[in-house]
Amino acid sequence: MDSVTELFGDVFSLAKIKGGVTLLDKTTDAASLRKMARAADLYGDQTTTLYRLGGGTFLTLAQKTGELGADTIKLAATYGQNGLKLLDKIGAIKFVKYTARGSKMIYKGDIINLMARLLSLIPEFILYLLMAAATVVWLPLGKIGGFVMRLRSPA
Repeated sequence: MDSVTELFGDVFSLAKIKGGVTLLDKTTDAASLRKMARAADLYGDQTTTLYRLGGGTFLTLAQKTGELGADTIKLAATYGQNGLKLLDKIGAIKFVKYTARGSKMIYKGDIINLMARLLSLIPEFILYLLMAAATVVWLPLGKIGGFVMRLRSPA
């Protein structure tokens, strides 16, 4: 009788939130229902969005909310499933450090300097090949054909 009561309690937890029926549809057994209900209790109405962004990885991390922190999991979910996997792999402290550094690089414009340094490492002939390919793609074929015809015909 207790197991049925727990099952209905989990279903009720999902029924209380927006999109709970959708989350209930994603469960396959009592264990997945329990995980989903625990996530719904922790994250409330945001659970549906977090699950859509992170899938099963979100559910795995939702079980570790005590050690990782709810805000860190929400931040990682903004990067999608890959962000959640990275959080699980490297931990909360390193993940927050990396995201703060990345945001700072973009904000201060350091990303442009980094791209310029990377472009300077590419050999010059490859850059010329890329420019030629871009010219062929962007110029209409009629203009190229007319230019070639003018070069061939004697004046």
